[in-house]
Amino acid sequence: MEPKFVSRTTQTEQALREMQFAAFGKLRMILYTSVALFSILTAIMLFSAKKLDSAILLLLSGILLLMLAFLRPILGARQQYKRNIILTDGKQLTATELKFYDDKVVTYNPTVDHEVAFSYDKFKKYKQTRHLHLLILPQSLYLMVEKNSFEIGNSEEFEAFIKEKIKK
Repeated sequence: MEPKFVSRTTQTEQALREMQFAAFGKLRMILYTSVALFSILTAIMLFSAKKLDSAILLLLSGILLLMLAFLRPILGARQQYKRNIILTDGKQLTATELKFYDDKVVTYNPTVDHEVAFSYDKFKKYKQTRHLHLLILPQSLYLMVEKNSFEIGNSEEFEAFIKEKIKK
């Protein structure tokens, strides 16, 4: 049986960062940023009213929320990238080959010489970012497919195919 789509995706730190921001979610990002800005603006008003204790607490809270919203995905991606290097005994990761058949996805990475197959019913959700297709498994595990990495098929056809397979 021939695959419908074949992709070679490398887990670079940049791709992992993009995946982490997608996992964090736009709504959560907006919520954290809004509360942080409200805290900072309230702190500025309290400074002008000479309420220094409350102003400092609100200012620090706002800064902390902004750090959580923007630094957490960046640091998470860096940690995941370093973990991948450790798991491969310091070898640079090579591209993972992803083959999409009618009934399953087969992934193979030559660096670790390991193949894994997933049936489509294992995937909970599909998301896409600017450069990635993300197939979401339980426990917040992601299968990452770079949009410009197709050897068989293309990104637009893949999107239609995968949406048909993951109807959740």
